[in-house]
Amino acid sequence: MPLLEEVEEDEEDELLPMDELLLEERELLLTDGELPEESELRLLDDSELRLLDNSELLEEERLDERGVGLNPMDLLKNLLFTQVAQKDFTKLKNKWKKITAPLEKSKEKPLRFLRYYLMANFKITNKDSIVREDEIYDWFVNKDNAKLCEYDEKPFEFVRKIVRNVEMYLAFSEGQGNDGHANTPMANLKKMCGGAFSLHYVLLLAIANLPKPLFDHFVVQLESFLF
Repeated sequence: MPLLEEVEEDEEDELLPMDELLLEERELLLTDGELPEESELRLLDDSELRLLDNSELLEEERLDERGVGLNPMDLLKNLLFTQVAQKDFTKLKNKWKKITAPLEKSKEKPLRFLRYYLMANFKITNKDSIVREDEIYDWFVNKDNAKLCEYDEKPFEFVRKIVRNVEMYLAFSEGQGNDGHANTPMANLKKMCGGAFSLHYVLLLAIANLPKPLFDHFVVQLESFLF
């Protein structure tokens, strides 16, 4: 009997619990620094992929390897990495920098931009039609919203659209029109609103693709309405 018990204990020691495997994978995917080299990554198996389901991120997956909570922008980035092949990790990382780097350079708050992007481009079904910062990631992983965004089927197209909105958002914040050139009504909005009021960017992002005459007319009306 003692011999049998020793064998059972040895076998148990050789088994690595799935929780530990998943924790290792999350530490790779959710790191806040540079992604590891491809040679250091291992492929997810089916059982692990189920726990990375878009609709339900476990509480541990909202933390980085140091136990620090990830913000919605980081969570969205990590979500996108689960949608692309391993060989495309570097490509996605470089595309993602086109979102974060310009915002950081202009000292704009990424989460504010992300909120405005959602409210400008998608129908928000909340009671007050507002997405708050702590609701951003939950909005993205909602199955119906995921279909609207198509980040699971077209992750690079999804990122490209966000990059375009970042460009327009920063142009508007500099007093430019939707053509990227100086715009007197937009410059007036910038001066009068300052940094205290910014909700009008939701409207501007929503109409960014209008022909220039219509966009300019709207901005004049918005300036008149606000002031």
